[in-house]
Amino acid sequence: LGYGRYAPDLESADTIHRFLEDLPAMKGALASYAQDGNRALLSDLDEHLDRAAAGVY
Repeated sequence: LGYGRYAPDLESADTIHRFLEDLPAMKGALASYAQDGNRALLSDLDEHLDRAAAGVY
């Protein structure tokens, strides 16, 4: 996704340096991210909870 970077630890100056170098690219990736409040996930969850309550599962 390009929003961040994984590092097993922060003890290496090289790890921090690479992270700082990548900040402009990560900022660009985040700029294109659109948050909808998890509407699709919550809608699907509601549907499955309704089915479970009705005994369909």
